[in-house]
Amino acid sequence: MGSYYSDDDGRCSSDVCKKRSFEHPLSELWDSTVSIELDENAQVINAIESFPGLEIWARNSMRKLHSLLETAFVEKLPRSVCEKLPLKSAVTLRNGDALWEHWHFHSISHSSNYFGILPDSVGVEFGKETLATEISKVSSVDVSQLVDEFTSRACSLIKANIKPPDSTLKNRYVKMILSGKTRVLSFKKYSHSIQSSHFLKLRDLFLNTGIEDEKRLNERIFTLLQRYDSLGGHGFQAAISIEAFDYLRDHFGVNFECFASPLNCRFSRFCSAFPDTDIYFGSLGSFFDFHPVSGSYEANPPFVESVTLKMMQHINNLLSKSDSNSTCMSFIVVVPSKFRDLISASKFHRGIVILEHRNHSYKAGAQHKKKLKSTVKSTCDTDIHVVQSHRGALQWPLTKEKMDEISASF
Repeated sequence: MGSYYSDDDGRCSSDVCKKRSFEHPLSELWDSTVSIELDENAQVINAIESFPGLEIWARNSMRKLHSLLETAFVEKLPRSVCEKLPLKSAVTLRNGDALWEHWHFHSISHSSNYFGILPDSVGVEFGKETLATEISKVSSVDVSQLVDEFTSRACSLIKANIKPPDSTLKNRYVKMILSGKTRVLSFKKYSHSIQSSHFLKLRDLFLNTGIEDEKRLNERIFTLLQRYDSLGGHGFQAAISIEAFDYLRDHFGVNFECFASPLNCRFSRFCSAFPDTDIYFGSLGSFFDFHPVSGSYEANPPFVESVTLKMMQHINNLLSKSDSNSTCMSFIVVVPSKFRDLISASKFHRGIVILEHRNHSYKAGAQHKKKLKSTVKSTCDTDIHVVQSHRGALQWPLTKEKMDEISASF
């Protein structure tokens, strides 16, 4: 992609882009050779700063909400219905995402009073429809009253727990120790382990942004780890393989991810869900606030219909503007096959590569933790869509040969 704002050869030559180049062997975690130019008008980030004490407060508050949700339905619904509901977060993929994770995801997505992972009353109200929809999949029981009761109690809980901790040093100080091949970061009685290789990746990304002095590195990494650990649902943070990224970079000019996190990003610049914790590691904030005029991108969103629909609306708008400005723009969209019709309906759709389930893998969302498999087999068919502006299709054409090579790279 090189520059978001000009039709160049896909490489950035400015001194700014080459600010830092780290040569230690972390190529399996991220591609430090790719740099990009950023225009100040592409993204405006307005984020409340987070810190370790705030993340612990939000986690404890969220656990109360989680317990409230499970109690509300387990006590009132028939046992036969509860057995079919994915009420616990540790469910297998074949049973679908947990009821809590669906509700929580939609609630924080529509919250206006932002406290990281903790939804506000507006978001909780929006989550009512999600609960009713998910329960209706396994039962014909009318749950409208139960949903209303839970929503009312959840709003009361949030209002009663509205005062977060202050940002004094006592709520920030984090210590780090080296334990074998892992680093352990501790804040008060709470701690997180991270593989040393992933710690070094985050250090490089942190230094590459130049936002803060390295003395705050441990604090920022702990805050990041706590945020994503509290979020759960590591499937939401799964990423495509290194080989796939490298192929898309070399043959489609891709060097930017629209849906990533500092923990799983392949490139030094990306969009992510949480700018308050992620900007220190290269995030440009939400993809939905991102407005480039050219470039080549990979989009692998959370596999949630509302998010995928919103993503395609944004992509179509960007491509329309790209055509109006006669610039090159391309998106490689990675989604489950259940969204095939939604993506293929775009007038900018150029082609699709279909991957059968169990024949391809993703990088695990929790790959930074010790003693965890770094890849997981896909449990559903995956579609790779190529969506491009007119000039984007000319610069990065999709051929039968490339379709076969994309499939092989996964």
